[in-house]
Amino acid sequence: MTKTFFMIREMQRGSMDRRQRRKIFLAATFLLILVCCGSIYFCGATAEKWLPRIAVSVIHPEEPWPLTDEYVWENDLDHAIVAAPVIADDRVYVETYNGLAAINLQTGTLKWERKLDLRNPNSSLAAGNGFVAAGTPNGVIVLRGDSGEKAWHYTSPFAFPVSFIIAQDRLYASFAFEEVCAFDLPSGELLWRSREANKQHSLPYLVLASHLVVVQEEGRVYALDTESGQTEWESHLDDVLIEPALVDTEQVVINGDKAIYSINTSNGQVQWQTPSGGKGTGSPLVVGNRIFWVVRIEAQSTSVQAADVQAGKPIWAMNTGLEIINHPLASDGQTLWVRASYPRSLLLSYDIVTGQQMAKKSFRVPLYQPFGGIGPVIDNGKLYLVSGNRIAAYNIQP
Repeated sequence: MTKTFFMIREMQRGSMDRRQRRKIFLAATFLLILVCCGSIYFCGATAEKWLPRIAVSVIHPEEPWPLTDEYVWENDLDHAIVAAPVIADDRVYVETYNGLAAINLQTGTLKWERKLDLRNPNSSLAAGNGFVAAGTPNGVIVLRGDSGEKAWHYTSPFAFPVSFIIAQDRLYASFAFEEVCAFDLPSGELLWRSREANKQHSLPYLVLASHLVVVQEEGRVYALDTESGQTEWESHLDDVLIEPALVDTEQVVINGDKAIYSINTSNGQVQWQTPSGGKGTGSPLVVGNRIFWVVRIEAQSTSVQAADVQAGKPIWAMNTGLEIINHPLASDGQTLWVRASYPRSLLLSYDIVTGQQMAKKSFRVPLYQPFGGIGPVIDNGKLYLVSGNRIAAYNIQP
């Protein structure tokens, strides 16, 4: 750096030729870039302190949020929410920039908030039976739901967690590079671990049916015995798979880039597959005897599709003309809810029988969400939405 400043002084004196001036110009430019990058990094470390506040204050001011006619409660946390809320044990659990928080389901008041170093690139929560589990950069941490106190922590020797399931007194967790573990939920005792060596980096998603079914991006689907972790069956699909959804103990549906698939959980056989006409995005949703999913059909445009869950026969498909990026679908049994991110944030609703958009239940939300928007989540007649650091509940049933 001292040499650079010396060369600049010599250039100002006029004692440097054109070639030397060019060198000093490049050196000064490089130095300026370093300073700018350092400033961006420093600002990025504190961005979460102000970004959430901007997020909920400047978009669509003519449309008040929350909606007074359907509004139940709201809570403005100190940090932006980064994952979809999880509802269990009369609480709403949310993951934020700063850690985990629990909110009273009925009143919206904050019960507790814990500062944790989560930073999980594939944010995921699971809750139930008095506990909540969250992913850390290289493991899983379990807190007591009533107090937020740490129950136990597990560090994976391989990679970050991908998917969690809490069932009765067990926690099932999958990690990148194909590690799947079963823990005793209250104590954290490792009951079994299944891992195959020399596997490529992959994101294994879990769904619990008659077996613990593991779905991987590269098309591999297999089942593990819940008591021993031993492989029961294995199938391979010629597709890039996303997240699965449970139909019943004998059937799982999986969204993919080419089609949506139904898998028999007893033997791994494909019961049906339905071409989607585009790349699947996000997890499918099963409501009664129908399955709903989202497909990207072109740049910044997606289609919401419905099919019969037993045979895979298409029922309807609606081109939204909007961008929907990995948002969870939600339904109250009569209406299908989906959130769009582009060109402006919208909460859309469709009649699950006909696929027609229901304008009365479709309203705009003033949102700038740095993670592309989160929600909706539906539980017991209420719809929960996240906008920056705010979570709000609405009545959607009379």
